[in-house]
Amino acid sequence: MKKSINTYGYLYSASASTEKVGRSAEEGSFYQYMASLVFSAFTLEAYLNHLGFQVLGYWKHIESLSPIKKLDILSEVTGAEFDKGARPHQTIAELFKFRNEMAHGKSLFPSQFRGPDDPWWLDYCNEENASRAREAVEQIINTLNRESGVRDPWTFNHESY
Repeated sequence: MKKSINTYGYLYSASASTEKVGRSAEEGSFYQYMASLVFSAFTLEAYLNHLGFQVLGYWKHIESLSPIKKLDILSEVTGAEFDKGARPHQTIAELFKFRNEMAHGKSLFPSQFRGPDDPWWLDYCNEENASRAREAVEQIINTLNRESGVRDPWTFNHESY
């Protein structure tokens, strides 16, 4: 039997691991939570691609859509229902806003500040948000997995045979 590599499983483990390290040592925890948040976003993005290729023959043509649009499409196709105004969807929308800020980071100079001196995401990188984001990713993945009929027996694992 051939082995499958589940990229989203590795990314999920990276999210969980960095969050755990952040909780265990206050020094540097900001960066651990930042990493955990980014890895949580990457986890869901990778899972959406994982599932999309299995349930939609044309996924390669829409793979470049935003993760939120992919989630909306896969929710519709699988019948999974998420209230966009509540958790976990609301948490995911915030997480991808953060992910985009990090992926397309820009320096801010004093002349650009309007109000508080620090960008919003500096306060976002904390234990509560890292934990909430990872839990929301778990809920979304578990729901999509259940509703899709694909029933990956190895959800959140790195590999399967």
